Amino acid sequence: MMYMVSVSPDVLTVADIEVNYVDASGAKQKEIMTDTVWKKPFTANTLPLTEGIWAKLTPKTILAEGTYQLGIQTAASYRATLPDGSQIDEAYGNDYESTVATAQSADEVAAWCAKSPTVAITINEDGNAQLTTVDFGGNAGSDGGGGSSALRIILLDLGFRPCSVLRQIMTNIKKEKVYSNCQNVSS
Repeated sequence: MMYMVSVSPDVLTVADIEVNYVDASGAKQKEIMTDTVWKKPFTANTLPLTEGIWAKLTPKTILAEGTYQLGIQTAASYRATLPDGSQIDEAYGNDYESTVATAQSADEVAAWCAKSPTVAITINEDGNAQLTTVDFGGNAGSDGGGGSSALRIILLDLGFRPCSVLRQIMTNIKKEKVYSNCQNVSS
């Protein structure tokens, strides 16, 4: 299982980022994000299991004048090994391109920060996932299926398996590259 948050460099300039997630035991955890990519692998041995991640973005109180290019991608993935030995791979996340914005004022930065997506899924005993809601105390709950399911449907329509795309994204992150759309990701 893996969580990942990726932000454009300007996000670190204009906001403090606190990554909230549900760990393998079901407990809510928080970590401060200090680089453009944050990832957290973990292992769980029992199902059902709920995964959830939200990057809380708090605008910095003092912003230098300028134009900021802002974008964020939040993702959760898993591989479930079933009793018969078969595996199910799934990945859910928001569409990075839908979060991209240009901000020039503190108000614009604050408005963008308030839209930080949440990804939350429950994996049932059969290894299948369904969108759910995790309350981290300030997030809007699940992304409502908009980002996660829309991205998943688009990837499937393009012939991609969502888990393959996330695996490729994670591989590229390890190479210090972050791709923001499917045109840059091969299956």
